[in-house]
Amino acid sequence: MMQVVAIFLLATSVVLATGDYCPPASPQSGGMRDVMLAYMGREAWKQADFLPYVAYLDKAAGGQPKDWFYDGWLFLMFGGAPSGGAYYDGTATKPDWDYYLDLLFSPQQNLAALDRCIKEVGAQLGDPGHICPVIVMIPYLDRRNANFGDVDGDGDDESPADDNDRLKAFRWLIDQVLARWQPQAYPHLRLWGFYWMMEGIGTSDEAVVKAVADYIHAKGLGFHWIPWFGAPGFDKWAELGFDFVVMQPNFAFIRRVEGGLLPDEDRLSQCAAHCRALSMGIEMEMDGGIEGDLSKQLNLQLYLNHGVDDLDGYMKGAARAWYQGEDFIAKLYHSDRPEANRLYDDLYRFHKGTYQRRPVSLCEGAACTVNGEAA
Repeated sequence: MMQVVAIFLLATSVVLATGDYCPPASPQSGGMRDVMLAYMGREAWKQADFLPYVAYLDKAAGGQPKDWFYDGWLFLMFGGAPSGGAYYDGTATKPDWDYYLDLLFSPQQNLAALDRCIKEVGAQLGDPGHICPVIVMIPYLDRRNANFGDVDGDGDDESPADDNDRLKAFRWLIDQVLARWQPQAYPHLRLWGFYWMMEGIGTSDEAVVKAVADYIHAKGLGFHWIPWFGAPGFDKWAELGFDFVVMQPNFAFIRRVEGGLLPDEDRLSQCAAHCRALSMGIEMEMDGGIEGDLSKQLNLQLYLNHGVDDLDGYMKGAARAWYQGEDFIAKLYHSDRPEANRLYDDLYRFHKGTYQRRPVSLCEGAACTVNGEAA
């Protein structure tokens, strides 16, 4: 039995190794290389918040922009709905969706603030025509959300138990985004398309997802998805109608080996193999408190290390999305800890394809310290 399992795993690994990633800055990725997930909430993104992401800042030169940094933006919400519902699990109501749209198109925050930040950085870098693609979330709508509300103004609440009404709600959201986007005419933003918020797609949702994809494509836009590692539907993303998909390794959040600082890093290579086989990009992730937590810094360093050509090759070979939850990367830049600042610099080198793998263990030649001093 063990021999059969071993043969199956070997055959699977060979199949997985024969594909290739979704290439960075390619037509498939909408020209994007590194997409930053901008989670909106009650503390929305302001212009200054975007700066360490829009531009690579040279701290030694007083924080002046030195180069462009993240080149794509995904605006989304997880929780924070006024009703107490959530956008990721389908419990948000129609008024919550209105709140999300109002926040997205706030005149001083989020999209508008990003547009102004790009304009300012472009003036400093001598690139005033710079434009960034933007992806906008479609909230999930659960069939059990009996109090969702009325999207078509006929006085009757939609019934999410009926997939026709669910589809009506999704189409309404798409139409609302387009109707609000057009008069803004953000000169430095381009609407690439929409993002499906639910990170796993079971068979009961497949027909609705395909119908949403058709509706988006009919408007000349793209459809994006970021499933968790091994999520339902990840291996048939193209059949479901998505154009650009990246998968989460979830390495930053899986349980550590008892007594260890880090979980088993083989997860990064497993995820990379699936992404190569299925022409997906890969998500880069970090956990809260990374600025002052050595284990979390090492965790992110391993994401970077595995991206080099002699390991999993997704630094130069793959389009990527970046999950940070809050403003963790900005905190790396603003920190007074040199190791945090170095990690911010490493992220930029990774974007440019010039990052060189840093040893993280004694057997790799990492420096040994005792009580903060070199041993």
